[in-house]
Amino acid sequence: MGVLIGGVGLTWFLGTLVPALVFVHRGVLVHVLFAFPTGRLSGIGRVAVPVAYGVAVSQGTWGNEWTTIGLTVALLAVVAVHRGRAVGPVRRARHQATVAAAALGLLLIASALARLAFPLGDADGVTLLGYMVALLGVAVAVTSGADRARWRTAPVTDLVVQLGGERSGAVRDALARALGDPSLEVGYRDGGGFVDAAGRPVVVPAGDAGRASTLVQQLGEPVAVLVHDPVVLADAQLLDAVAAAARLVARNDQLRADVEARVADLEDSRRRLVAAADGERGRLADRLAEGAEHKLAALAEGLAGVTSDDDGVDRVRAELDRTRADLRRLAAGLDPVGAGGIETALRDLAARCPVPVDVDVDAMARPLAAQVAQAMWFVGAEAVANAVKHAGATRIGIVLAADDDAVVLTVTDDGAGGADPGTGSGLRALVDRVDALGGWLGVQSRRGGGTTVLAAVPAFPVS
Repeated sequence: MGVLIGGVGLTWFLGTLVPALVFVHRGVLVHVLFAFPTGRLSGIGRVAVPVAYGVAVSQGTWGNEWTTIGLTVALLAVVAVHRGRAVGPVRRARHQATVAAAALGLLLIASALARLAFPLGDADGVTLLGYMVALLGVAVAVTSGADRARWRTAPVTDLVVQLGGERSGAVRDALARALGDPSLEVGYRDGGGFVDAAGRPVVVPAGDAGRASTLVQQLGEPVAVLVHDPVVLADAQLLDAVAAAARLVARNDQLRADVEARVADLEDSRRRLVAAADGERGRLADRLAEGAEHKLAALAEGLAGVTSDDDGVDRVRAELDRTRADLRRLAAGLDPVGAGGIETALRDLAARCPVPVDVDVDAMARPLAAQVAQAMWFVGAEAVANAVKHAGATRIGIVLAADDDAVVLTVTDDGAGGADPGTGSGLRALVDRVDALGGWLGVQSRRGGGTTVLAAVPAFPVS
């Protein structure tokens, strides 16, 4: 651009020495306007500039006032079209040059009209001075605009980082503004095709569809595609910057997907561990009922037929009854819900509690999944035990509500409060158990205000 701008000054000077070359500088000036800011001609400029040079060297064309007005209007229209077809920083830079060209064109028209109004040359001095000032203004505008058009890739990628580096409409909008193409589409690799941030398919256009596409690759593999106006291809440096930003988003998206997959695997493992532990407890409870407890029951039946006044026999019977009761409690703890269901298990829990416990269970259309029922019982048992042992509660309430989506257990007490799930191993273990089922557990407790334990899990979690 510096050579062309210098050429305007040189041909202006030559025009003062050789009258036949007085208008040649206008051909160079048109070249500057159409080549700005890259220094290369493109599109309509490849036609307009040769025409401008031909008009500039033809004798008498610019010397006629009406011809000057017509040529100036035509030139301004073509410059405006040329500016409108640009994108990104080139469009912004050309806007500055277009404004300067418009000012110069208006001055040329005003000068021609002045010469028509004052044919004796009374306005020549003023118009010549104004023309020189306008030429200087064009040179300043073009030079400063060229400096501002030296874009860098870093601001575009920095912008993506600031926006979180993830798929979103905000990233697409930011890249579209940077590229100067509001129709920009950003597609991310999804199987054999591409989808946008909302998951909608992005169609890669054919070469003659009036749209262009740029494939974004990572380690030789396609990760994204940019679908844009074909004019964008003329600005390779900016397009590379936007492609690098899209590559960053695609890479972050892949890393996020990997992390989410690992988290999902971890959650699956936790669910399997909970299910395995519950299953093992159930099998152990069955073995106790079918083995030791069954044998003790047979022994009790045998002793029932023994008639003796020996106090030792009575003591054996009593001890045997206590042992059987202990075994039943142990089996109930290993498989607390059993075949009776969650409502029966919660009411049995309330019956064994030394303080009054109110139990309210919603009617359910179908039984809960085994791991959900187990989790609800353990939450209730731990909350009741804490209320009795640590809070000194005199009244406890248990409410179990369920619908097709979730099961919610609420345990309240009127105890001393101050419970903290982060300090007790019992509640901490329950948090882990509930979390493994995709639910959550919360505790509301203040000193002297009682405690509320709330647990919610999906009614039928993914196993």
